[in-house]
Amino acid sequence: MTRLPSVIVVVALWAQLMVKHTDAQGELCRPAEGGQGVCQAIRHCAKLRALLTRVRNQRNPSPESQDILRKSVCKFLGPEPLVCCPREDQTPAPPPATGDGGISLLPDNCGGRGILNRIIDGENAPLGFWPWIVVFRGFSGSKQTWFCGGSLINKRYVLTAAHCFRSSSTIRPLFARIGEHNLATDPDCADGLCAPKPQDIQFDVILHPQYNKGCSHCNDIALIRLKQDVIMDEIGFVRPICLPVDPEKDMGFRMSTWQNLQAVAAGWGSTARDHKKFVQPDILQQVSLPLKELNYCRSLKRNYFEPQSVMCAGGLGQDTCRADSGGPLTLGNSVDTKRFLIGLTSLGPVECGSANSQGLYTNVHHYIDWILATIRP
Repeated sequence: MTRLPSVIVVVALWAQLMVKHTDAQGELCRPAEGGQGVCQAIRHCAKLRALLTRVRNQRNPSPESQDILRKSVCKFLGPEPLVCCPREDQTPAPPPATGDGGISLLPDNCGGRGILNRIIDGENAPLGFWPWIVVFRGFSGSKQTWFCGGSLINKRYVLTAAHCFRSSSTIRPLFARIGEHNLATDPDCADGLCAPKPQDIQFDVILHPQYNKGCSHCNDIALIRLKQDVIMDEIGFVRPICLPVDPEKDMGFRMSTWQNLQAVAAGWGSTARDHKKFVQPDILQQVSLPLKELNYCRSLKRNYFEPQSVMCAGGLGQDTCRADSGGPLTLGNSVDTKRFLIGLTSLGPVECGSANSQGLYTNVHHYIDWILATIRP
């Protein structure tokens, strides 16, 4: 007998249990595989979410996997199934204080290109072109160093890669710098116009609760909460970048059409092709990168429970290198009036700029729910 496609099987499993379970969301429960758990939305339970994804992608999912999913349902909240998530695996998202899902904390005045409007691949970025760029300063031993990049998303939050702040890191963070362009000069000037002095602000780190669980570099995303508001200048040297909350509505096209478009990345990463060498430029660098999957990056994505949580970019001699970690991968909207943060530099190529290797980027849209549930006024 021919089995139902996996998605139909899963839907049928949920439907069978719709009336049976009445536990309240947030109550303690017993997971299908034993232990203690909490009844919550499956999107906040990495283990069961990954299992559901695998079942959906398999033509003939195993009866054991289906049974675990069936037994894990503890309630339905409207059409959404709640599952009994093992306590050590849960990633609860506290309700945002705004009451509107956090949307009001994202500014409308975002993603503007700054005072200059041009792209030069793999060379110095024009002053004012990346007003949301952030670079971090910290101690490596007794010496101060610049490390990792990030993107300003509102006056109090920066988005970056979690691996920049993992517990095993040898760097002790000092501050986030906003409004930087040339690390060696102050002020930064071009064509008779000078940028305001950069803002150095201390911060707290909020790692994704499931970072590095299940696979190396999984959920490589972190929010940086600044300890004071960023000052947005009138000219536009400092302003936040837009987030792709609803790509089709916000940007004018669906995520499925991103393939083969040209994204743009920036940072103070190494300009040396040899990954064993490190040559950090003083001036912010930018590069256009094709959004496409070559075999090298496709093979890396197989290591992720949720391959859609990352994206590939670069190759053909262009990519981002080591110190660009956490830095922005951006894409303009369909009319090219705003730029959106679509990726965070997560895993670089073996050889910088090689024709057959690519960089792997955390897919920001995949984590929009977590971002909105975590940010506060």
